[in-house]
Amino acid sequence: MTDDQVSAAHARAVLAARARNGSEVHALWADFREPAPILADPWLHERIDLSRPVGLLLLGMLDFIADEDRLARALTELKAALAPGSMIVMVHLLQGTDLSATERALRESLGANPLQYTPRPLERVRELVSGFEFVDPGFVRCTSWRPDGTGPGQDLEDRCAVAGGVAVVR
Repeated sequence: MTDDQVSAAHARAVLAARARNGSEVHALWADFREPAPILADPWLHERIDLSRPVGLLLLGMLDFIADEDRLARALTELKAALAPGSMIVMVHLLQGTDLSATERALRESLGANPLQYTPRPLERVRELVSGFEFVDPGFVRCTSWRPDGTGPGQDLEDRCAVAGGVAVVR
């Protein structure tokens, strides 16, 4: 899903060229801040049974909504549309870390058109997603996602500008 018509058209063309048939993939021009039209899309209902558990990826979305009330409403509406047992992956770029290479690259690519790019402090993001039940280790900096020692480790915690989590709908 994208809120840019050119990106949506390009995504449809790329996806259609790679799909075995045209019905396997779909790029929807929509605004995540208003989930109702997305949830009502006929393509979605023809292929995905929302009465059964599904996975929802919210990547590169939460940190592009400046209006926190709209963000909270969108998250609540999406969660309400999902069956118990569904899982939602969320990530958010963070404010308050040294400008990471990721954030520098993002700011450079946005140039004079920052859209609604809104990095937030980790605690504020946790407040915004507090209505969700996250699996361990919770909504944390992404460096904490492998506490068994196979991940990047605590030594990178202060430099990690991305937080995320996996929520279960009950």
